[in-house]
Amino acid sequence: MISVTVEDNGLVQRLAQMGDAVRDALQRTASALSEELLSRIGDGLNGSILNSGSGALRDSLTCEVLPDSAASAITATVSSNSPYAAMQEYGFSGAEQVAEHLRMMTVAFGKPVANPHDILVRSFSRQVDYAARHFISAPLADMHDEMAAAFDDAVRQEVQP
Repeated sequence: MISVTVEDNGLVQRLAQMGDAVRDALQRTASALSEELLSRIGDGLNGSILNSGSGALRDSLTCEVLPDSAASAITATVSSNSPYAAMQEYGFSGAEQVAEHLRMMTVAFGKPVANPHDILVRSFSRQVDYAARHFISAPLADMHDEMAAAFDDAVRQEVQP
């Protein structure tokens, strides 16, 4: 999960005094930017960052924008519930346990098998060194200036006399 929080108490108090108009404008802007980020992440999953296989990672992406009136904040979250999203984003180096399973044997010693059949692969541990592929943080970094300008414009439009 990636989130942005304003912790400057003076700024938070000043924004709270401007009323609901600024908060609503910021929430609309956060929603639009989150959707744009989600779109760019999806584009990156089609080849520029990761090569899409089944599309399950792309389909697992969600965005949510929630106001927090107690903290005078708006939180925009783009996330994935895919079990391998974190490994893709941050990488992984360590031992991985592979569970016992059946696989179809279709080739033996480089030659096709006449009668393909299931074989049992026993549980084993293997060493994995998987490099990070920043499919969320790279598009987010690319949008940094665009996001700052969009939030600045949203506030300016609402506070103009």
